[in-house]
Amino acid sequence: MLAGVFRSSISLAVILLEGTGQIQYLLPILLTLGIAKITADIFVDGLNEVQLDLKEMPFLHREPAQDMAVRTAADAMTTGVKKFRMVELAGHLENTLQECSHNGFPVCTVETDPASGEERWLFEGIILRTQLLVILSRRVLTDTQRGLIPQEQADLTRSRLNTLTSLEQMMEVDQAMRQYHHRHNFYSRSVSSDAQKVAHIGLTPADRIAFADLSPYINVAPLTVRENCPLGRVFTHFRTMGLRHAVVS
Repeated sequence: MLAGVFRSSISLAVILLEGTGQIQYLLPILLTLGIAKITADIFVDGLNEVQLDLKEMPFLHREPAQDMAVRTAADAMTTGVKKFRMVELAGHLENTLQECSHNGFPVCTVETDPASGEERWLFEGIILRTQLLVILSRRVLTDTQRGLIPQEQADLTRSRLNTLTSLEQMMEVDQAMRQYHHRHNFYSRSVSSDAQKVAHIGLTPADRIAFADLSPYINVAPLTVRENCPLGRVFTHFRTMGLRHAVVS
C-alpha cells in the first residue's frame, strides 16, 4: 500500500529489510513494491502530488502530460501580458506592480509603421519584478525620456557615460538586485509579489513623473520558443533548465 500511495518503494524496501533482517526476502519485496508502484502510476498520482494539487501549489511533474504531445506553446501561453517600454515612467511602473503579481515583464521598443501608422512592440528582453523594486526604491531615475531622442544621439550619449547612472552606481544596483531575496526573506520567493513592498517605496509626485531606463538591467537572451513549438518540448526545457519564464514569440 505504501509503495502505491506514497511511491516510496526504495525507502520502504530498506525499512522492511532492516526491520525483519531477512535478506532472503529482498527479491520478493522488490518485485511486490515495483508492481505496486507501476500499477499506481497508471491510474492515479501519488498522495504527495494530490495534496499539492488540492492546495493549488505550483508543481511540475517529472514528465509532461500525455496531451502535451498534441498541443503547442500557443495553447499554454498567457496573452495580454504586462509590458514596458525600454524607458518607462516611474509612476507607470509603480502602478503596474501594485495592480498585478507578475514576476517577469517583457521590455520592448516601440516602432511606428510608416504605412499604417500603427505601433509595433518589438521584444528586447525581460526584467524581473525584484529588479523593478530595486530601481524604484533606489530612485534610479532621470527627468528626461532618452528613448524619444534619435538613436544616433542616444548611442553618442551612452558612449560618453552621460547616462542615467554612473558605472559604479549601476554595479551597485545590479548587486542589490542579485541579493534581493537574501536581504528580505531568503525562504520566500513570493515576497516581491506583496503589494505592500511597492507601497513602502514611497515615491513622491516628482518621482512618479521621472523616467527609468531599464536597458542596463534586462535579460536580453531569455529562452524563447515559437508559438508552434510542441508543448511537451517547452515543458522539458522549462523543468530541466529551472526556468521561471519562457517567452513565446
